[in-house]
Amino acid sequence: ATEIIPNSQPMWLDNDCFSGHVMLLIRTPDVDNPKDLKPTGETPARISEYMKGFKRRFEFQFQIKLKKVPTGPLFLGCEVEQTIQMSRWTKSLATFLLAMIRRINPGFHYSLGIDRNKADPEQ
Repeated sequence: ATEIIPNSQPMWLDNDCFSGHVMLLIRTPDVDNPKDLKPTGETPARISEYMKGFKRRFEFQFQIKLKKVPTGPLFLGCEVEQTIQMSRWTKSLATFLLAMIRRINPGFHYSLGIDRNKADPEQ
């Protein structure tokens, strides 16, 4: 697995399907509170300035070149090492919002994952 370091230089990815760059931008505290210290370095400072125009907390940017023409749907996925801890209320809200997106876009697929500690080892 490749680890992407937030607010740094774009990371080069290359596999059988595509090659290109991916970048993870995360909102820094100074965006919401100008009294907080600004990040140091050219790239983090640029990202801080960029995020001021948005309410989002993070953003992935991809610049890729496909190595072959897809013959079916093209999927983009993201996986985290540990289950994201959510309260029952937060999980219900997330599930509801994702279901609404799916109603608008029937091709949208999502999964909140499984708890690997509780998963059946036979699967």
